[in-house]
Amino acid sequence: MRRFMEKAKTAFLALVLFSLGAGLCSAPAYASGSKKYNEAKNGVVSIQFFLKNPAFYAVIGNQYHKVEDINNGNDTEMSSGTGFFVGESGKEPSYIVTNHHVVANFIDADEGGTFIYPTNKVYTIKGQKVPQVIGATSCELRVYYDDNDYDVAYVDCYGDQDKVDLAVLRLRNPTDKRVPLQVQVPTEEMTGDTVYTLGFPGIANNVLTGASSYSVDDITVNKGTISKFVANDKGVERIQTDAVFSPGNSGGPLVTDDGYVVGINTNHVENGSAIAYYSINSSELVRFLDKNDIPYETAGQGGGSSSNIGDGSSSNIGDGSSSNIGDGSGPIIVDNDKDTDGGLPIIPIAAGAVIVVIAAVVVLSKKKKPAPAAVGASAPQAPAAGKGFLAGKAKAAPAQTAQRAFIRSLAPQHNGLALVVKDTPILIGRDPSSCKLVYAEGTAGVSGQHCSISYDAASGDFIVTDLRSTYGTFLMNGQRLNANTPCRIKPGNGFYVGDKANGIRVELG
Repeated sequence: MRRFMEKAKTAFLALVLFSLGAGLCSAPAYASGSKKYNEAKNGVVSIQFFLKNPAFYAVIGNQYHKVEDINNGNDTEMSSGTGFFVGESGKEPSYIVTNHHVVANFIDADEGGTFIYPTNKVYTIKGQKVPQVIGATSCELRVYYDDNDYDVAYVDCYGDQDKVDLAVLRLRNPTDKRVPLQVQVPTEEMTGDTVYTLGFPGIANNVLTGASSYSVDDITVNKGTISKFVANDKGVERIQTDAVFSPGNSGGPLVTDDGYVVGINTNHVENGSAIAYYSINSSELVRFLDKNDIPYETAGQGGGSSSNIGDGSSSNIGDGSSSNIGDGSGPIIVDNDKDTDGGLPIIPIAAGAVIVVIAAVVVLSKKKKPAPAAVGASAPQAPAAGKGFLAGKAKAAPAQTAQRAFIRSLAPQHNGLALVVKDTPILIGRDPSSCKLVYAEGTAGVSGQHCSISYDAASGDFIVTDLRSTYGTFLMNGQRLNANTPCRIKPGNGFYVGDKANGIRVELG
């Protein structure tokens, strides 16, 4: 889930959704005598990341200067994905499975705290060009059942996005508006079997029709077959299919004719005219749920049987699959060279609330604390006391401000994409199954796994390592790096992979 579109929500052509079956909202998930894959829609929801009091800010020194509100300062959707409930049949569910990358922005914002996101735009203030960022005093995850009907969720646990791209959300109270789906671990004999992707692709938002975008009847269903079972270089098991899904489908279920979940839709790879769609194998999901004590049922249990916390027989990562849809209030237009001299409110950057702590320890699966006290689902929550820009408005800027390390691609194909560098090195190359900064197939000079980059918080240096690429990794002065030999570079500098058109700049912000 994932870059914010500054020109939020322009008119999308209404996608004709598959409306298969009727009377599903209150029907059991596995009623007999009907199309069960279609009934699985009763367990699927739209997951949306909302910003509170969003605005564009100019970054000058160690301070943010508010330039203009986004959507008049009202709650604004930044990105969305899909999820599905698991749990015990006959009981109201509270656990939702999705991809880690769908909720990564929420996690990076300290799970509800202040959110900062760099754009590729600048402002001109007193003749000086300064970076533009999107800022919000707080944020929240919403699980939508219908256009104006949602619950607020929190993150219960999540896996390493670069390995098993899974997360489980939890509602503060169970819901009767969806049902849990059952999980089936597929076998090699299922190659060629029919499967279906269920979800809320961004293009399916019915902007022109004015219809609800998030009800059961708005779920897009696409049919395909299992092409093969594969694993990436980290051993994560995946399912390759030709069942189409689009941005916004990330985290949705891949189901069988019987409505059983065999995979979690994650990413697709294009190679010329050919497109392959990948879902994390439910074998990985079973292990993940078992590890984190999340209740679920396996295929064919049902009937109110006890939840299954075992039985794990013992797929990948995605990027760009979470749609950036906007807020429905019309486009947000920002002049890239806007002169905002004078009159800007100055808001200090709070070290503990503005950015993500870079040195946080990432584990394969992080278990979260219990949910806070129940809060009314329909009423937006006020920012917590002491959090956000406003809490620090009257305070002096701290002497030292924590900064976030990130890389920014200068290649036109990435449109200014910026990625945060944490304690795990980022791989760069053409292989989407292992690389986080992915170049399109056929990009001149770029190998499958070309190089890696990490950040040394102690020294403030970025570390670039060429991974024995064919055409080399170069500093901007043309110096070629030795293979498998780390090279330190300072923030503000850059390098390129294979060709100068594939430039990358390292930054702190």
